[in-house]
Amino acid sequence: MMNPGKINGNVLKRSVLRQVKKNKINQSLLNGAGIGEDCAVFSSFGDKYTLSCMQEGEILTLSGTGFGSVSHLILKGINNLAACGGRVKNISMTLLLPEDAEEETLKTIVEQASVFAEEKGISFIGGQTRVLNSISIPIAVLNFFGVADRIYDAAAVKPGMDIVLSKYIGLEGTAYLARTEREELLLRYPAYLVNEAESFEGYYSIESEAAIAGMSDVVLMHDVSEGGIFAGIWEIAEKADVGLKIDMKRLPLRQETVEVCERLSKNPYELMSGGCLIMIANDGEALADAIRQKGITANVVGKITDDNARIFVNDEEVRYLDRPHVDALFADAE
Repeated sequence: MMNPGKINGNVLKRSVLRQVKKNKINQSLLNGAGIGEDCAVFSSFGDKYTLSCMQEGEILTLSGTGFGSVSHLILKGINNLAACGGRVKNISMTLLLPEDAEEETLKTIVEQASVFAEEKGISFIGGQTRVLNSISIPIAVLNFFGVADRIYDAAAVKPGMDIVLSKYIGLEGTAYLARTEREELLLRYPAYLVNEAESFEGYYSIESEAAIAGMSDVVLMHDVSEGGIFAGIWEIAEKADVGLKIDMKRLPLRQETVEVCERLSKNPYELMSGGCLIMIANDGEALADAIRQKGITANVVGKITDDNARIFVNDEEVRYLDRPHVDALFADAE
């Protein structure tokens, strides 16, 4: 167990600094994490755009991968920047630990974060670790800093443009449910189906399709996450201040997601959808084809309209999109 407040110098050295010092990726980092170092110093990124974002969440697993791991949080930040046309160069992490946490927990989380960041070509530039008596689960707050060669302007979205989705909706939530509700699902489905659903954890990254889109006529992108495709579509429409029309039959949905959601009474359209990227482009078919040529599923699912209505159509049925609801992971489908 560790005492409340800042961790002591010896723990800091062996379980934090020793882990992040292994990460020697970007030459732009001149001075990073260390005792007495209150800020990071890095050289200019030249004429590129500088981007930053933040991700926070509970560390629910020390397995190193999957929903609730520190690696998953890092990947969400990478996705955020990729959807803006950027790539992460540096990250910092604030780690809050419960009072009964063991030092080994601290070391494991930091090591996993450092190793995963290094695999992604990202440098750690510092952070903080504190022990609190008011929490029961480790919490990580990550700040991401990156660069982009170009940025996207929501004002460039115009009526008639195509809306393209990569991969499938509900992948993230399906994988989490397959892992956490495995016994319940096995009462109805064969093990191979549940195993396949859990393997969707391997599809969270949207870096590849974002890079392909960046070389096309794409004008705006948004990575789908909490709240599912309904929330993702609503958010990008709000950002661009446009109306749109989505054909629900064209929304890419894996059969495993259908089965898992049916058994657990979840709405797949409001289910966490990390790994799915929304792209708006002048020629959606050309963009989708370019992405498919790289082995990634992509589909044109709708168009930007010349009014403010945001609708999903299913044959003759029309649904008007509301503000996002709570993610289906945390509430039963309506």
